[in-house]
Amino acid sequence: GRPLVTFEMDVTDEASVEGVAAQLRERRMAVWGLCANAGILPADDIRLGVELDVGRAARVFQVNVLGVMQCIGAFSRDIVQEGGGIVVTGSVSGRAGLPFISAYGASKSAVATYMDSVRREAILGRLPIHASVVEPGLIDTPMLAANFSGQRPIAHTRFRSVVEKQGKIALDGSIAALSPHAVAVAVVDRCLLNKNAPAHLVLSADWKGALMPYMPYYLLDLVHYLV
Repeated sequence: GRPLVTFEMDVTDEASVEGVAAQLRERRMAVWGLCANAGILPADDIRLGVELDVGRAARVFQVNVLGVMQCIGAFSRDIVQEGGGIVVTGSVSGRAGLPFISAYGASKSAVATYMDSVRREAILGRLPIHASVVEPGLIDTPMLAANFSGQRPIAHTRFRSVVEKQGKIALDGSIAALSPHAVAVAVVDRCLLNKNAPAHLVLSADWKGALMPYMPYYLLDLVHYLV
């Protein structure tokens, strides 16, 4: 097969992103697809929405939202020429508004809405590209482990006990988590290589996680009330 060529860039740095795009064009390397996957959820940002550190939340949006927009802006022209696909990694938290990760969830909701606009603009302009948002539940990564272990910056006893309970459940395997490989396969096979790719693809390791994004708001509220 062809050799793998890698480039390093900082999605929050416009010059860095545009520099990689320029290198690809100089090497005449066709860009037929883009997966904007960079995202952060710092472990010390697990806190109440009303107690957010705005500076930290801004950093989450800088990577999870503006970084996505920057990458798509830099490579979209090449993808249109190749008739390829654009995929953004969202999250079920962008649909369901999960507790204690409000900034992260809001950032994922923002990129999902952004991609809806991109897709509809492509339809209006008859552009030969397809655009999708992959919305996974828990993924078995070091970030997941970091976010459900260690100290929590939540002062209220009631909330602290709930977070600790959720963390224990997530880490002991009671809640099924997707493998990174399974997500990568879905991104490539079901979205990037699929001309009829779904606008939104929800991924979950079990039926409960797959159902959650489609639950009525009152039912989701009831579920959390019963915790």
